[in-house]
Amino acid sequence: MIKRGNQKSFTQHPDEVTKVFNKEVRYSHVLPLHDWVCQLGPNMRCTTQALVGKDIGTLDEKWRAIWDGTTKLTPEDVVANDQTPTEDEAEVTFGMVKVLFYWLWFNMRVSFPDAIIFLALADIKACFRFPKIHPDLTGAFGFLVNDLYCLATAMVFGSNTSASSWEPFRRAIEGLSKKFDNRPDLVKKHKFYLDILGEFLALAVSLEHFSQVNNNPKAKVLGDALDDATEKLLENKQGPSRKVGEIDNRGSHFYLAMYWAEALANQDKDAALKAQFGPVALAFKAEESTIVSALNDIQGVAVDLEGYYSTNEALTTKVMRPIQLFNNLLKSI
Repeated sequence: MIKRGNQKSFTQHPDEVTKVFNKEVRYSHVLPLHDWVCQLGPNMRCTTQALVGKDIGTLDEKWRAIWDGTTKLTPEDVVANDQTPTEDEAEVTFGMVKVLFYWLWFNMRVSFPDAIIFLALADIKACFRFPKIHPDLTGAFGFLVNDLYCLATAMVFGSNTSASSWEPFRRAIEGLSKKFDNRPDLVKKHKFYLDILGEFLALAVSLEHFSQVNNNPKAKVLGDALDDATEKLLENKQGPSRKVGEIDNRGSHFYLAMYWAEALANQDKDAALKAQFGPVALAFKAEESTIVSALNDIQGVAVDLEGYYSTNEALTTKVMRPIQLFNNLLKSI
């Protein structure tokens, strides 16, 4: 695959390729290395790249790189999309969004023939870049650009898992839109909150999907409780602050853990979870001020994690979980 190289649409437009991948590097979607690196290990794959733009295959003004994990030129070819199973991926539902949007729009106009209807649309052309690829798998999605070998650090456009990787984010955004559509004060803050809450909402959606696929009602209870905890975190404005001495990411995660335990202790759908998390919720509440004060007091000191994208796990754990009292409460669950 290395000798075969990229498609003609890619090799015949070097200036456009350079512009596209300068942007990819700037946004930390790829990590460029010397091309000889791809020959150092079996996990350094090379997938063919294509290019589409206004003059090639699309009317879009922008040029876009396509990661071609499907095309086979010989029966012996081993392509990446044959190696990524999709049976357990989340069901992709956004393919019907346009039709459903028109349906909703039509019904609203019938119900309110003279009213002004405001439409809000989200530009998701780069949505497949939202999910990040685990460092161990960046080589599996690797490719060549001129004399550089690129490790893909964000999901590529062209994998058979691209759409399903975006699905949890899409559902999270949909849920936020429905929940907070009457909150004009969130208009300016929506991106900030999405960045904070994306992982929580995506986890809740994953638990819901796991529950449906595996007929596991306990997972559904966990997901619903996590949604309740996330909502309470928002209502109490306990997202990370940008100021030293105020709640940071670690403090927000403490409050999420406490609210999640409280939601599980207060629900009545699963008696075992209710009994398990009742004492935990009480313990979190009793130690709240002590733990939050300790987390705020240790801020403002520079730390070395021995890396940016792939950090030293032991050092990262020490920095992100510095309060032993909190750690002990988590271990007791």
